[in-house]
Order: sequence, then C-alpha cells, then structure tokens
Amino acid sequence: MIATMSLEPEVDNTMAPYRALLVAMLEQAVKDVRSKNPDVRRAAERWLWDDAFCIELCQWLGYDHEALTEALEQRTVV
Repeated sequence: MIATMSLEPEVDNTMAPYRALLVAMLEQAVKDVRSKNPDVRRAAERWLWDDAFCIELCQWLGYDHEALTEALEQRTVV
C-alpha cells in the first residue's frame, strides 16, 4: 500500500527559539528608548538607528526597520 503524500511542506521550527529571543531583544531596545536613564536611552537609540545588525535583524524577522524608526521618532510605538 502506498501512503498518501502530503502536499504541505514540513515546517522547520529549528529557528523558532532563536526568533523568539531576537524578537525579545528588539522589543527591549524599543522599551529602552523610553527609559528615564539617559545612558540606556542613548544606547538603545544608537543601536536601533545606527547599528547594521539591527537593520539586518529587522529584515530577517520580517519587520520594516525604516517604519519602526519613524514610529519611534513620532513616539507612536508603545
């Protein structure tokens, strides 16, 4: 007897834990932009706006880096 082949591709969840960690890291940086501590705030701003890794991270996660930074500038991200 021949088993029916599934037409749906297998989902590779090997990157899921890393993705969750990277999303949490990005989320913390967004929160840090609102920090009352000026050193924390400056470090978060520098990372979010100027760091090439942050730009690549947003792309890898499927986020629009430019839209994120514009929203932060307009203070529309909570």
